[in-house]
Amino acid sequence: MTTLQKIIKEAKSLRKKFPKRFAKWTDYVKQASGIVSKNVKTVKKKIVRKKKAIKKPVKKSVKKIVKKVRSKKPSEKVILTKIHTAKGTSKNLYNQLDKLDEAQHKHMSGHKSLGAVDQLTLKKYENILKEIEIAEYFVHYWNNSLKFPKTKNEKNNIKKTITKTKLYLKELKQHKTELKKLL
Repeated sequence: MTTLQKIIKEAKSLRKKFPKRFAKWTDYVKQASGIVSKNVKTVKKKIVRKKKAIKKPVKKSVKKIVKKVRSKKPSEKVILTKIHTAKGTSKNLYNQLDKLDEAQHKHMSGHKSLGAVDQLTLKKYENILKEIEIAEYFVHYWNNSLKFPKTKNEKNNIKKTITKTKLYLKELKQHKTELKKLL
């Protein structure tokens, strides 16, 4: 029996044992040839030749200097620049951010403990609640005053002040939620 016949016989037996392993007959033949080649011992004559010396280029050892990136805590300067840039965005929040800026200076300098900063934010939160209450009262008062007969100019002025205070109320409520997160 030749090797080719052995491979075909082995492929047929593989297909009987595992019918769904391979999709094509050629895959069975490849698997069988691998199995047969392990079992068949063939003797080949070795041809002795002189090996040619191949010069390999000498590799120089290259040292790479890798700097480790350290995570740094934000410095006081970085925090203060963020606060100062935020001040320019909204005029109504300028005073509130200014007071928080002062609290940040005091906290970073170490003159007061961390609890003092929490107390400052708590006081600021209470002040905002009072301001919200006052602004809501004024909006209610001006809405009631629109019911009474007035001139067109007076009505327009009252409507403008109502819209401005509503916007101010909206900003106060946003600031209230931000301070609530800090507490």
